[in-house]
Amino acid sequence: MSVQSQEKHMRTLAELLSHDLSYIWGEREGGPNGDKKVFLNTGKTFLRALAKDLGLVEYKVSDCPGGIAVPGECSLIGLRAL
Repeated sequence: MSVQSQEKHMRTLAELLSHDLSYIWGEREGGPNGDKKVFLNTGKTFLRALAKDLGLVEYKVSDCPGGIAVPGECSLIGLRAL
């Protein structure tokens, strides 16, 4: 992924995190919805590209939407060969 694409993803994530992502807007309480879903999807895309840029041999990108009071989280676990 290009530097410009990664910068775009970082800016999107920063903009999303600048406001409350925990609201429901009529969706079921436990799952991702609205901006929360965009945050989780953009975060996973960013982390996958980061793993490739870092040259990770094996990696796992996951997300957890959490409940209604939190924005959720995305994580990257990777292994780089020496």
